[in-house]
Amino acid sequence: MRSVNIRAIRAAAVALAVILLVSSIPCPAGAELPLSEFKHVKLAAVYTTSTGEERGVLTDLYVYTTPGSGHVFVDTHPFTQIGMQGSARLAAMVACDVLGLNYRDYDFYYLVKVDSPVAGGPSGGASMTVATIASLLNLSMRNDVVMTGMINPDGSVGPVGGIPSKLRAAASEGATMFLIPKGQGTVYVKRLHQEQRGPFVLITEKVEKVDVIELGRSLGVQVVEIEDIRDALRIFTGYAIEEKKYAGGALTEQFKQTMRPLAERLLNEVETTYARLSQTSAPSLSSELGSASSMMEHAKSLYAKGAYYASTSQSFGALIKLRYVDYASGYLKAQNGTEYLAMVQDEVREEIDRSNKSVRDAANTADVINLEGLGAAESRVQKAQELLAQAMESQSVAEQLSLLAFAYERARSAQWWIAIAQQEGVKGLDEDELRELAAGYISQAQSIAAYSSTLLQESGATGLMPLLDGASSDIESAKTQFQEGFYAGAIYDALRSMVGSSVAIELIGQRELSENLKRAEESARNAIIEERRYGIEPILAASAYENAMEGQLGEVDRLVELEYARLTARTTVRVLSDLGYAEVGTSVKSVEDLLGKASSHPSSSSTSTSTPSSEHSPPAMGDAGWMLMVALLVAGWLRATQRK
Repeated sequence: MRSVNIRAIRAAAVALAVILLVSSIPCPAGAELPLSEFKHVKLAAVYTTSTGEERGVLTDLYVYTTPGSGHVFVDTHPFTQIGMQGSARLAAMVACDVLGLNYRDYDFYYLVKVDSPVAGGPSGGASMTVATIASLLNLSMRNDVVMTGMINPDGSVGPVGGIPSKLRAAASEGATMFLIPKGQGTVYVKRLHQEQRGPFVLITEKVEKVDVIELGRSLGVQVVEIEDIRDALRIFTGYAIEEKKYAGGALTEQFKQTMRPLAERLLNEVETTYARLSQTSAPSLSSELGSASSMMEHAKSLYAKGAYYASTSQSFGALIKLRYVDYASGYLKAQNGTEYLAMVQDEVREEIDRSNKSVRDAANTADVINLEGLGAAESRVQKAQELLAQAMESQSVAEQLSLLAFAYERARSAQWWIAIAQQEGVKGLDEDELRELAAGYISQAQSIAAYSSTLLQESGATGLMPLLDGASSDIESAKTQFQEGFYAGAIYDALRSMVGSSVAIELIGQRELSENLKRAEESARNAIIEERRYGIEPILAASAYENAMEGQLGEVDRLVELEYARLTARTTVRVLSDLGYAEVGTSVKSVEDLLGKASSHPSSSSTSTSTPSSEHSPPAMGDAGWMLMVALLVAGWLRATQRK
């Protein structure tokens, strides 16, 4: 067989990709698009040497935008980078959000020259976003500034790893300023130390504290911490988009009155149920009753001070304990334990089906729907289904009854949330567009979780792994909801995953969290107030904020709740903006009326609903997009051929 010069063909294919990219981008007839029209920025990355040493490297990113229909094209050459596609799409969305544009009105082209097999991931997201904004506005960019940082859906810059190595790489290529995420002026890195002991060389790993600001000063580079993409844009381009700061509190009287009826209702139910079970339950369950009593008293004190959501959370915990006591007492008294368990399983299954139907019916028929409330309800239905599945697999009767009690109450809570969600919101959510946004957020959450996992393993921060475990669980929950057609729930669980992964990175090596908490509280408060100024009641964001401020949480959990409140509030505004909703309506029904639909006790009947199809036709792609896609596929095939 005649030999083929793969290198020559590959070079020709890459050239073809570039030619087709340039030729396919709309420009005046007879004109050629010069390279200067692409916005260029350096991306900081890291790679590991054969000896295990971490090194920094800068790669080149070229960005161009045109009028289009929301397509994002990415090509990396000659090495690929994992997670680049997800970061590029999020960068395009955030760039348009910051400018008040609809990203579906543009197409985005990202070319990345990667000369080393570097660790990919989302750490270049902030730089990609700035370059995208510069392209949309045709702004000149400084070439002596390098930045590292993830981009979050709300426009904030998230924490990253490898900062000292990236800083050294930036300094070696002439950078005078290096931008890093807020709070990472001091980081902890793992170093390999070699010690000669006789004929042997002992290699050990040690975690060292690095003052990044001082390191930059020694390298002749000014290191600047930034919190938001607007800060980076101003430094890179001189163009200022001021972020508004608001006075006032996050928990308004309207929010409190929205939550008060539910808090009162649950507290009354807890008191009644506790009084009944105190007289009838088995003595062996006294410790569970004691726990429920403590939660009930705490719920009362929170209700008295007007912290109605926090009171609801305590009552919810008490109801789970009390339902377990009820189930366990019934089991102990039953003549046939197996039949009793089957009866309880059926009861829980019926309640989940009832909640599933309530949520789907409201999403399809309600006059108005609050996106955050809908997402909270959908997430709780899925969680109840997950708990039921765990119960069915358990070999322990006590554990099974505990999981069934939790599943039942979790299903009921979905009905509470969907009732509250119908008080105010938008009309006629576009399911197809919501689905597309959910897919993007899930993809980004997966990318950030993978990146966080790598950093935690490299730094030896095993104490932070529970955060990452929670983030991974949230991703699985989001994926399941996506498959079930619960797109709002998928979005908000993906956001919670992003928060868990990001906080894990942020806390590597940190012991004192007071500054982190102070910064997070202020950011969450401001974001919640801003959401209200758009006419949206942030019921999920404000609930997370109140839980952080009033709940019995440790510092790490408080930080997670505050960061989730901030990200939820800002993302809700972004999502509704992307979906084209300019007006928010209210229901003629009161909160009490809407809550009246939510069941308090098991019903003898249940109605199952079918899952809506997740099959949708892809949007039309323009000729320019198809030409570029073909070129990139050809180049990709040839790369694969060379690897073989």
